[in-house]
Amino acid sequence: MSQSFEVRFAKFQFGITQRIGMYRKIMAFAKQGVPLFNTLELFERSYLENKKGDPRAVILGQWISEIATGSNFSQALVGYAPEAEIMLIESGEVSGDMESGLDQAIFVTESIKRIRSAIIGGLAYSLVVLLLLLGMIGMFAFNVVPQLVDVVPPEKWTGASATLYSMSMFVKDYGIYSIFAVIASIIVALKSMPVWVGNSREFADYLPPWSIYKIIQGSVFLISLSSLMKTGVSLKDSLVKLQENSSKYTQYYIDLMLDKLSLGETNGDSLNVGLLDNDVSTDIKLLGSVSDFDEIMMTIGKESIATNVDKISTTTKALGNVILIATAIYTGFTYYAFYTLTSSLT
Repeated sequence: MSQSFEVRFAKFQFGITQRIGMYRKIMAFAKQGVPLFNTLELFERSYLENKKGDPRAVILGQWISEIATGSNFSQALVGYAPEAEIMLIESGEVSGDMESGLDQAIFVTESIKRIRSAIIGGLAYSLVVLLLLLGMIGMFAFNVVPQLVDVVPPEKWTGASATLYSMSMFVKDYGIYSIFAVIASIIVALKSMPVWVGNSREFADYLPPWSIYKIIQGSVFLISLSSLMKTGVSLKDSLVKLQENSSKYTQYYIDLMLDKLSLGETNGDSLNVGLLDNDVSTDIKLLGSVSDFDEIMMTIGKESIATNVDKISTTTKALGNVILIATAIYTGFTYYAFYTLTSSLT
């Protein structure tokens, strides 16, 4: 039990920065011809000597144990790294170029980190404005409107003031349940991203957070696919290999790609199944017959991530602006309701 807790606690401490740092160390030693297993053992001993219970040493010990039993590095990473990283590192292993796989994993992970920063930055603003709006609604529902009811009976409220009264009563009676429902919906949405597929999901992919997940998965898919094809592996075999460790969402689209390949469609046409955005799909379709197709996919995948960081930042800022407009509308409506109520009294 203590070892299990130690590993779980080490996982909690072993974040993106530590993981990328370890990848870079492995790459540096690989360039000098040092085998992966020896590199991991070397750093495990070093961390243990410097600090007993160092989480990096605990994690490396787990990786070493997995590799010692016959697993490759990407398999040892399951549970310690996200699917995207594992997929890219596995493609490097299959191609015989571990350094390239690690390099692509670092690039994608740092890009995802930038995307997260863009999301958090945008949502932080949205959250502040939303809390302001909820605070105003709560203040009127629990403080202002009840005091007005003591002065003017609700049955005498008409027009906008009657609407304000109804809204306030709803907040008092069902407000807490509504908040819980929203939180539950957010959790369900996040959990559904890697597993929900089909026609309904294709519609949801136009909306956040599913649209953001699609952007990330599409870009990672392109980079992973190009890494495999660079070694001479056919498009079909590369897709089959990627499918093994992909989420259900990505597997769904890979199935569609394999179906189109089996019908004799070109490489570019086969990849045009909806996983990639329209611009990327058009580029790949037009360039699908060139000799360095794998290099083109790598370039497009990297450019797609860089471009979409800006798109995501714009989307989250737009959400904040929508909430700000809603706050302004509610404020204006409230003042108008007060005006109509006081006018009826005079």
